Amino acid sequence: MKRVLLLCLLLALHAAPRAQAPASRAGQPDPVLRVLADLEASVGAQNYQAFLAVTARTLPARDLALFSALNDGQGAVVATLRERDRRTEAGRVIVLADLLVSHGGSGQIVTWELTLRPVAETPARLEITGIRQIALVDGLVRLSLDRDRQYAVHNLTFTAPDLTIRMASGTAFMASGEIGNTALVLRGRADVRFSPPDQAEQEQLKLWAGQPALETTIDAAFIRMNPTSFRAHVSEGSLVPVTAVPDQAGRAQDIFDQFSRRTFNLGLSDLTQEHWSLLPSGGNLAVEFKTSRFGWLTYTRSPTDAEDITLFDRTRGRNLSVYGSTEKIAARGRFYDEDTDAVYDVQHYGLDLSFDPARSWVSGHGRLRIRLLNSGAQSLAASARLRRRARQGLRHVGREVGHDRHGCDAAGHVVGVELIDGVRLGVMVPEIFGTIDSQPQPRDAECHDRPDVGPGATLHDRARVDPIEQ
Repeated sequence: MKRVLLLCLLLALHAAPRAQAPASRAGQPDPVLRVLADLEASVGAQNYQAFLAVTARTLPARDLALFSALNDGQGAVVATLRERDRRTEAGRVIVLADLLVSHGGSGQIVTWELTLRPVAETPARLEITGIRQIALVDGLVRLSLDRDRQYAVHNLTFTAPDLTIRMASGTAFMASGEIGNTALVLRGRADVRFSPPDQAEQEQLKLWAGQPALETTIDAAFIRMNPTSFRAHVSEGSLVPVTAVPDQAGRAQDIFDQFSRRTFNLGLSDLTQEHWSLLPSGGNLAVEFKTSRFGWLTYTRSPTDAEDITLFDRTRGRNLSVYGSTEKIAARGRFYDEDTDAVYDVQHYGLDLSFDPARSWVSGHGRLRIRLLNSGAQSLAASARLRRRARQGLRHVGREVGHDRHGCDAAGHVVGVELIDGVRLGVMVPEIFGTIDSQPQPRDAECHDRPDVGPGATLHDRARVDPIEQ
């Protein structure tokens, strides 16, 4: 996966794009929007000449190369650009924009800082004189279940640290393609055994399930894994291609739709209505399985976490078991310092807000200062959100906020700065704004502080799918 050395605040607080509030006079077209629309069209059409038409002749070669990098892929190209922020400096307009570019089932998101100047011959028009890439998230995949390829299960064994699923017979469907097999839907009776070696975790399970290991039957499972790890987890020869049955495909689709958006998912509702996710990195794993006694349970493996194995009940919001695997303990010992592997240290954060009671309006800025501790870190993603309260809250004016699957109401901007090892970084969140809701509202119990899996987690090879509010 391509990465850049950056700090990217991917706020779950999606802002009303500045493109919807142009600074041009009433009745006149916004020249910034015109440039952005032409840029979006040139990327979508893979038309280099159209791209040159909106750029200055003096645009450096390294900036021109960013356009070619976007077209590195196969399949039909679709481009969506959203303006996030703009400011005017010394006759220039500095625009911050997100660009989603997809090639068939794969895609990437870039954040560009565009410098625009009036065209000398036509001052009413603007041209791009500089492009600086602020952020890059590559390796996006658009998952879809292959309903035309059904498999019969014959003595399948799925293995992961301390977890085993054995299914003698059943049906299976996959989400695959150019990325390989990354999602597997199983239907049929199977036996599951989850057996943590740690005595404390055994006692915890015993209090909950009545035995030190979870041994139960299931009738369905949804598994996300890295395609390169498929053979390491699924027994060879246990999936035999058969003729697809529409009824079976429909039932598998229901399971896929229910869980595919809960793991390794990216919330991009203001860029596209399509659902995008990132591939689990090597060793990361998420298994959802439906037990006869406890309903749906979730097992995750995240090798980079200090406690890399988790079993939890997503429906009831309850952690059942969280511990370090045998492999993890052998490598670092039973005891550890949580700060040892810390990538960053938050040194300061604050909000500067102003309230206007007459308009029921709040606005302001946020500031975050971070010190990078790990010289090997290439990217860091953070999520900030404003929570709805019982009698007052911040609400987005004009549209639904859908980054989080529970749709918390909020507003904000995407910003970013480059990371420099060991240097303190100050990040300004451009604006936080919204109306104050004076009507009593029940707290949204489903709006957790932690999403299922956010972009930041994936960028750091984390696969934790823990929905528990902290």
